[in-house]
Amino acid sequence: MKFIFLYTFCGAFAVGMIIPYYTTYLINKMNYSTDTAAFVNNFNMLGNLLAMIISPIISKRIGQFKTITFAKLLSFPFVLIFIFFNSSLKFITLILCIFFLTRSVLINITVPLENIIFMNSVDQEHQAKFNSLVVLIGNITVSISSYLAGNIISYTKLSYSLTFIISATVFIMQAIAFIHLNNVKST
Repeated sequence: MKFIFLYTFCGAFAVGMIIPYYTTYLINKMNYSTDTAAFVNNFNMLGNLLAMIISPIISKRIGQFKTITFAKLLSFPFVLIFIFFNSSLKFITLILCIFFLTRSVLINITVPLENIIFMNSVDQEHQAKFNSLVVLIGNITVSISSYLAGNIISYTKLSYSLTFIISATVFIMQAIAFIHLNNVKST
């Protein structure tokens, strides 16, 4: 159970560092208008939708643990690449839409699978309380990390870049921890 709480903390921390600030990133760093930023950011929601649809299909084909591991490991480059975008690139809006969609699919494809694994690790009579604790830890952690990210963006020279780096690093740590858990369960 401690692993699940730590794993949840890491994922929520990484999410809180970037998700609340995507729109301001697009407005402040990419110099987008509010409506263009909102349009691009909507690809996050589309990615959520696609992730929920394809998650069972992919996990059935390659397994839950591989799906989670590959998605976590593949998501971090898409988080880091945002550092290198600038508004003068040709077709940048199209590229950003594709990256927002891909990043969102990779990060969110794991959610239903993680929930199944987490719930199967607890007796049925304790699942509701356990799930509430996991969600509570996640929400509190997102609140804390988004506050930290806001300060990093406002008061450091690295601004958004540092939050993307921190988030990607934590996603890698989370993937490594999940691989370790899978190896421990296999032995």
